[in-house]
Amino acid sequence: MVGNLEETPESVKMTVELLKDIGDDVMVSIACPYPGTDLYKIGKEKGFINTEDWTRYVTSPTYIDKYYPVMKTEHLSEKEILESFYYIHSFFARKKFQRRFGQYFYLNPAFYSEWVFKRGLVRRFIMAFKLITARFKGLFLRPFRQET
Repeated sequence: MVGNLEETPESVKMTVELLKDIGDDVMVSIACPYPGTDLYKIGKEKGFINTEDWTRYVTSPTYIDKYYPVMKTEHLSEKEILESFYYIHSFFARKKFQRRFGQYFYLNPAFYSEWVFKRGLVRRFIMAFKLITARFKGLFLRPFRQET
């Protein structure tokens, strides 16, 4: 999970290293301050929550169009949380495809029919682009945000 209250760009990178050691079947989600939880109460008190539109309260950009996290933290903006989500995901997406569709998944017609075209080509292309750019940002910009 990314976007917890005390998370920093450095701890995101530590999470990747830990997950690499644990295994390759990794699920990544974004912390969501559901009403009634301690996270919601703290987020409200600190002014971190940016919407009360409950349809936006999901844990992944794959669930809704034009997704953005509903909460920032003291150390990460909404944009940085989303970049962190894609950054972590970028280390494990290829392994997931290989496990499901074979080592050369990009040559497997099932990969295209079940993942690329079945669920929206444009949306999947955008997600793939975000995974790639998040990895490069993580490699060349340490930490994610530019220090001023």
